[in-house]
Amino acid sequence: MAKIKAIETHYKGYRFRSRLEARWAVFLDGLGLTWEYEPQGFDLGEDGPYLPDFRILEWRCWVEIKPVDPERGYLLKPTAFAWNYGNRLLLIEGNPWPGEHLIHDFIPAPMDSSSLYGEIGDCRRCDGYCLFGHDGYHPPMISDGLLDIGPHTCGDHDRWPVSLVHGFHKNNRCHRAYRAARSARFEHGENPS
Repeated sequence: MAKIKAIETHYKGYRFRSRLEARWAVFLDGLGLTWEYEPQGFDLGEDGPYLPDFRILEWRCWVEIKPVDPERGYLLKPTAFAWNYGNRLLLIEGNPWPGEHLIHDFIPAPMDSSSLYGEIGDCRRCDGYCLFGHDGYHPPMISDGLLDIGPHTCGDHDRWPVSLVHGFHKNNRCHRAYRAARSARFEHGENPS
């Protein structure tokens, strides 16, 4: 199978390595998050150098964006990064649209300490966000299928469902961010709003 070549894309003064990364930047902007693009590289020793795509300040984590790849040969470096540097990393695989991506959550713990989630969703009780474990294809990876991402003020968000892949409200923050990322045009000097 022929590999698709990434298209460098300009957005907000950055030159992204791919249109996929730029679309995720539009999504993060839609959520109102403060992000930095490739702010720092890391030496993983025998695993080589590593340059995560984003650092999200409010979530106190790093984010790596990848296209869907059945081989998933790119999981080694995020695991080594989380373990060696004590940083959480979300590896997002796929397009910014409900049901079209998976989120690997790597935490600073012993090797192979990652969980798989299907969506980023709004907490309906406060302004926080959650990772939701069920994406329609994979079962929840933790007992209630939810995991806080970033700060929450509600304290008991588990009783307040997050936005789901199917049937979520069209006016919530995540849906608006997904729509902005999906409809972003970068050709001919157009600037996504």
